[in-house]
Amino acid sequence: MQQKKFLHLDFTGKIYLSVGIFSILILVFCVWLSTQRGFVQILPFSDAIMVYVDQNGHLHHGNLEINGKSYYFDEDSGFMKKGFVTQKESTYYYGQNGHKLYSFQTINNHTYYFDNNGKMAKDTYVAFSKDGQLHLDYYDKNGKKTKQNVDFDIEEIQAQVQKVLSKYDGDTSVYFKDLRTSQSFYINPKNMYPCCMIKVPTLIKVFQEIENGNIDYAAHATEIEQMITISSNTAYNNLAALLGGGNGVYGLYQVNQMCIELGLENTELHHGLLPGENFFTDGGGNTSNPKDIGTLFEKLYKKEIISDRACQDMISILKACEDRDEIQAGLDKGIEFAHKTGAADLLYHDGGIVYLPGRDYILVIFSNQVSRMYDMMQEVSKTILDYQKSLTGSKDVIFVQDV
Repeated sequence: MQQKKFLHLDFTGKIYLSVGIFSILILVFCVWLSTQRGFVQILPFSDAIMVYVDQNGHLHHGNLEINGKSYYFDEDSGFMKKGFVTQKESTYYYGQNGHKLYSFQTINNHTYYFDNNGKMAKDTYVAFSKDGQLHLDYYDKNGKKTKQNVDFDIEEIQAQVQKVLSKYDGDTSVYFKDLRTSQSFYINPKNMYPCCMIKVPTLIKVFQEIENGNIDYAAHATEIEQMITISSNTAYNNLAALLGGGNGVYGLYQVNQMCIELGLENTELHHGLLPGENFFTDGGGNTSNPKDIGTLFEKLYKKEIISDRACQDMISILKACEDRDEIQAGLDKGIEFAHKTGAADLLYHDGGIVYLPGRDYILVIFSNQVSRMYDMMQEVSKTILDYQKSLTGSKDVIFVQDV
């Protein structure tokens, strides 16, 4: 019986056959893929390999935003990337669903920070506020948060300020508080005539009455703002009278009661201010000190007075104070300062909140008979700022809001 002959291929023939079959499979796959749209799962039972096909049937490569989520598809294969991805020297992280991640992330037991663009923070400090506390953490060259501490030496900075003050004549009282560590110093504690610094507690009392529905902000917005921004004495006198139902003395009595409730031990208001219209007095003298004023600013900063919104509105007004020749002149350009100044005869005061990312602080200076008061305040301000900046060296500080 004749035997059937089967196709017999040598090694080269097998290679050609394999290539041909593979090419057909690739062609079939490409045709199938071109009929798909959106996310496409390449493996039947796994989403380990995903691609994205656009409305024209084209495989997408590179960055892509879909429904507010950012994805990255390999520039060569088109496969969706997951995990750490480096693009143009910047590192990003894509989660298990392929979404780009932002903010603070714990990955493999390490904490990382990714900014609003998803870029990983490296060799830099990240500052943020949480539960009323300031935090300042260092992220190393690999992006990992480290246990490196930013040590603040309150005695050192106090000594530096005292050295500055020793160069100037007159009488100066300085209150400082670091809002990250809550450490503070008070050099030469002393009550003085507060000049226009009393407009800060008056501002707070006005906002308290606005919150209680007793004052219409819209009707008095101009005077409220001008009392702080251009330090209008007439606005202050009128607002005090408004608080007292037409009686300025009674209005200040209410301010004094509020100061007692807030723990201010040395602040009393007894008269209006001159030059200005509608002056009034009960015969007593206004008095305060840097610590009391600093306490008010701290309560505003921590939003411990009235409401979050009210504190934020007051801080915005204080940031717009137009007198910037004292403490603010010693700060770097761009650093925000919510403050109030005051001056009368040889008395010159300034104080408020310095917004230095992760190292915000309170600084209030009262001075009397200092012949070079502007130079003194600017030098004290710069000394404190330089010390705060030295804590992080030349490294950048990223400030994160609303953690």
